[in-house]
Amino acid sequence: MSIFHTIITTPFSWIFMILYNFCHSYGLALILFSLIVKFILLPFSIKSKRNMVKMGRLSPKLKALEKQYKNDRNKYAEETQKLYKKYGVNPMSGCLWSILPLPIMLGLYSVIRQPLTNLMKLTTDQIELVKTTLTSLGVSVSGTGAYGEISLAQQISQHLPEVKAVVPKVFGINYNFLGLDLSAQPSLNFIKTGAWTLAAVGLFLLPIISGVASFLSMKVATRTNSVPSDDGEKTVADKTTQKMNWFMPIISIYIGFVMPAGLCIYWIANSVFAIIQELVLGKVLGRKLDQEEAEIRRQEELIAAEEKKKRAEAAARKYSGKPQKKKPKREATHEKGKIDDRPYARGRSYNAERFDGENNPNGSASQTASGKKDNPPPETKQ
Repeated sequence: MSIFHTIITTPFSWIFMILYNFCHSYGLALILFSLIVKFILLPFSIKSKRNMVKMGRLSPKLKALEKQYKNDRNKYAEETQKLYKKYGVNPMSGCLWSILPLPIMLGLYSVIRQPLTNLMKLTTDQIELVKTTLTSLGVSVSGTGAYGEISLAQQISQHLPEVKAVVPKVFGINYNFLGLDLSAQPSLNFIKTGAWTLAAVGLFLLPIISGVASFLSMKVATRTNSVPSDDGEKTVADKTTQKMNWFMPIISIYIGFVMPAGLCIYWIANSVFAIIQELVLGKVLGRKLDQEEAEIRRQEELIAAEEKKKRAEAAARKYSGKPQKKKPKREATHEKGKIDDRPYARGRSYNAERFDGENNPNGSASQTASGKKDNPPPETKQ
């Protein structure tokens, strides 16, 4: 057994044995184990939930950025990172803690799969002595394969006084929970054999129930994290979350069918506690973030008012003591071809006395600006 394996399984084995000795029920010990894990991880869950709620509140801003830079994905990614940095959001934080139950369950799987090694703390020689004792009692020993120790644990429970006399460290484990054998592996054999018993059908339904519970917990988490959208459009982060909502339930169903049923009980309990936790944290953190955002808006308004005041004071200092320059008064003129101070308002060749022959001092039609004389008007015949 590797050191890494020992570091993971030792605390799990110790906690599980305390719980089993307390309630004397394998299934109930798994449920309590799930609850304790939730309490241990609660500080990290709060941090992750806070980050996810912040991300949900940034969803409208992310949608605006996505529309603005829909043709420039690099710019969109750059502006998105700036937005995350401004509001102190780590988009990967929520995903990390959402998959944390998976390695915990795999560590618990080792405890469940090897009860003699992890729970009873038997050595390899002691396990061989148990097999020899059971064989001498006429028991068909099947303590081989991946789940060989589970089979031996069941046989020890059936012949506990005889085996305990040889190996004092052994004890009986009751795998029965609500009429189900939690050491068994769910399968479809009851359909082929026609043995439609409650235990067989119940074992088959456990992985499906665990998948549904996991899906509901992910949906509740998503709903309490995000802000309702009017347009119904999803951002890149929303699409990633949606994929995660399907990934974990599928994994739980697969694990439920290939491993002992006890893991399904753990997964179902974990999902139920996760739903309760998400609902409570969603309300508590929502109120706190509302207060924080209100304070941020108040501070931004104060800063904006201060900046406006500074700009006004700077403008006042700039123009103080400096009289405004007045435009020079335009003098009227009666020069030909000129109106007021516009020298070419009537064109270069304009002549005000063009048709005023009588008033012309030369007694003839006035010359135009081009130097040509106008023809006198024809005389009227009487």
